Amino acid sequence: PHLKNKEGASGLHKLASNKYARQFAQHKMDLLRRSGDGKMPDPSMESVVFGKFRKVELFLLQELLNHEKTDPNLQDTWRNTPLLIAAREGMLGIVQCLLANEKTDPNLQNLSGETPLYKAVFNGRLEIVRSLLDHEKTDPNLQNLSGSTPLHSAADHGYLQIVQCLLANEKTNPNLQNKWGSTPLHKAVFNGHLSIVNCLLGHQKTDPNLQDISGFTPLHYAAKNGYLQIVRSL
Repeated sequence: PHLKNKEGASGLHKLASNKYARQFAQHKMDLLRRSGDGKMPDPSMESVVFGKFRKVELFLLQELLNHEKTDPNLQDTWRNTPLLIAAREGMLGIVQCLLANEKTDPNLQNLSGETPLYKAVFNGRLEIVRSLLDHEKTDPNLQNLSGSTPLHSAADHGYLQIVQCLLANEKTNPNLQNKWGSTPLHKAVFNGHLSIVNCLLGHQKTDPNLQDISGFTPLHYAAKNGYLQIVRSL
């Protein structure tokens, strides 16, 4: 089960990316287009076909994980694990299947220092973020090579529900600084995300007075950018 292609990806990586289901579904639709009187098949059929292949793919994944020699933490050339790939691609069922395996480590980082949680947050995968945070081993504070945490990413992109989800986890530290000294609050302020600023300020652990490497606090950036409502909140 551990044979890899030239990119270092095993069968588990491919199943996690859902590529097989996409390819088979596309092939099936191509066959349907070529058959009969040449009319295009009903567009809704594509999602039905895709759904069927996804179920098969999930079954194959479970069979692989049940094999005693299968290592769910195998990393490809970029050190991506199957869990990270599934989280990135939005494959909730596959994420849950992998997390249910006691051997799965949800904190392994790729070459960029990104964890499955970071990739899920970066891509706005709310339900996957919830599933990862529900896992007792998940560390929400691991930083990538730039020093950014999942909370930095959520605050930067304006993902309010994900910010709320991260802050609801007692392990989350809202004051971690990246290599430029920016906190998640700095990120939210700099991008003018008022609702996220208020959400972070409502958390008892948030320190609004931390300075970045330029000596600027979030208030400095709010005033500099003319964000009156954010200035008032701070």
